[in-house]
Amino acid sequence: MASLSDTEEQNLPFSVQLRQASRRKHSISDALVNSRLINLLVDPKLYARALGCFYYIFKAVEDGLDLAVQCDPSEFEYVKAHLITLPLGR
Repeated sequence: MASLSDTEEQNLPFSVQLRQASRRKHSISDALVNSRLINLLVDPKLYARALGCFYYIFKAVEDGLDLAVQCDPSEFEYVKAHLITLPLGR
């Protein structure tokens, strides 16, 4: 990526600045996590514990979706439209 001037960098959204500043550390962290992933996949007990760790995350997402379905349809469309535009990818 081309180097940005201080003014151009300040005009970037905070989320973009944060992602750029932490990219190297996240790459290292991702490599470490991926190197340990093989252990998780071959040990059923570790695999079960890992799935259990995500229970609360999935529960919160499902509860939020249930609530969204029950709300005013115009509000649901607003939330859905904004969730789709979030920069979740790299």
